[in-house]
Parts: sequence; C-alpha cells; structure tokens
Amino acid sequence: MREARYPLVALMDGDGQDAASDLPRLLDSCVDPVLMVIGSRFLGTLHPRSIHPLNRLANQVFSGLISVLFRARITDSQAGFRVVYRDRYLALGAGASEYEIETDVLLKALKAGWTVREVPVERFPRSGSATDFRRVRHGLRILWTIIRERWTP
Repeated sequence: MREARYPLVALMDGDGQDAASDLPRLLDSCVDPVLMVIGSRFLGTLHPRSIHPLNRLANQVFSGLISVLFRARITDSQAGFRVVYRDRYLALGAGASEYEIETDVLLKALKAGWTVREVPVERFPRSGSATDFRRVRHGLRILWTIIRERWTP
C-alpha cells in the first residue's frame, strides 16, 4: 500500500475468485463522500463452490454483528475485493496480519466516520492455490477484532 502511486487502490485476492471485470463498478462507486467500496459477493453472484457453506455462515454472522454494533449495513465484511483511498487507508493504522485484516480496516474506517459502500460482484470457485484459512483460528481472530474495535476508543 505504501508503494502505490495513485490515490485509489484496488485490493483483490490472487486466487482467481474475483472478477477483474467488476473493478470498474467498484472504482465508479468510490466518489465523495465514499472512501471505501467493498465488492459484496452476497449482493452479487455466487457461483457454485465459490464459498464453503460454513465460511458463508460465519461471514453472515460477523457481518450481522458488525452491522448491529457499528450501525452500518454490511453484507460481506470479509470480502477482500475493495477499492480504497490510499492515504486514508494508511492513516487508519490497521495492524492486522492475517485474515482479520478486512475486518480491522473496515471497523477502523467505520469508527473514523468513513462512508463505506458495497456493490454487487461475481464470485467464482478458487482457481489458484489452496487456501491456508483455518476456520477456528481465523474466525476467532476476526471475532476478537470485532470485540476489540467495538469497545476501544
């Protein structure tokens, strides 16, 4: 992120699940006052085998919890396909190092008063390497991030 040269930066997974053809929709939606756009798989098209049912359920629970605790309508808090303003992102001071990074950035942005928008995207089955996501370990890290960010200034 520090090396990026443009004000807007797109983030996406490198496993072939995100459709680069959705990028213009994310970029077009990131206009004042919106500071971050999330590509929501749940507003868009989920192709068969593009998300494990347990991962989907956990994401929906986490997204619902975030929506209630942070008073923001979020459908896909774990989506890695995003567009954000580089300088604003860096100023957030997000420090997560694993799969809770999406949650950490989102919650710090909401606490900072950012307008965050979700747009529908298409999600495909993984075509790249196998994931190292561990449901219990990373799920607990995501949950802890939600709790920590809700009750710390």
